Amino acid sequence: MKKNIILGFILLLLIVVGYLYNGPIKKWRQDSLKPENFFSKLQTEDIDRIEIENKSKTVLVKKGDSWQVQGKDNFKASPEKITEALEQLNSAKKTQLDLISTNKDKKSTFNTDKSGTEVMLYNNDKLLLDFIVGKLTDDYLGTYVSATSSDETYKIDVDFNSIFTEGEWRDTVITSLDKEKINKIRIQLSSAEYKIEKKNGEWFVGTAKLNKEKVNKIVDLLSNLKATEIHSSGDWRWGGSYYNDWQR
Repeated sequence: MKKNIILGFILLLLIVVGYLYNGPIKKWRQDSLKPENFFSKLQTEDIDRIEIENKSKTVLVKKGDSWQVQGKDNFKASPEKITEALEQLNSAKKTQLDLISTNKDKKSTFNTDKSGTEVMLYNNDKLLLDFIVGKLTDDYLGTYVSATSSDETYKIDVDFNSIFTEGEWRDTVITSLDKEKINKIRIQLSSAEYKIEKKNGEWFVGTAKLNKEKVNKIVDLLSNLKATEIHSSGDWRWGGSYYNDWQR
């Protein structure tokens, strides 16, 4: 009887050990082998300055609820791009890092050295995170990244390249209007001025009735006007002209 109790106890102990080894202990060992995600402790709501540096340097500064591109004009930053950048950083916090290399000399292979794009995140002049955005991964779905001071290069399934290495940070939106509320348009040219007005659903210049379809194209354009280029002076440039041949 005593022998059976001892055997039963040993069997129970083996079951418990087997469960722990293949359950919590195995998970703990697997987790301990995973590289630490250096994005994990980042609180994006604390970020009030973003510096992006490669061939040139862009500084984005939060002013109240909006962002500016720091410079002589302090141009308004694109809300869409800022939102996308913060969303990608939040995504990176929850995404596993895969260690690719620990060799400092191989960082140039992945552009996670000085050839990459350095991103620095601040709160009240306190550096929160400093990392390098390298090449796109071979599947074009992720990015090679590295902490700036580290020899290690990681792969992360977040496309940082599309936001931090491409495009214009300044807001290119000139107008964002409800086109249904537009009922008067004045266009000043070098040699003439046009004043058109909407009456009872039709468009007129004085008493002359205009082609409604053509004027509506102008209204569509003016209600959602975006710059195609922003000069260093801060002036906008946009293409397209619809002010000819409006009349029937």
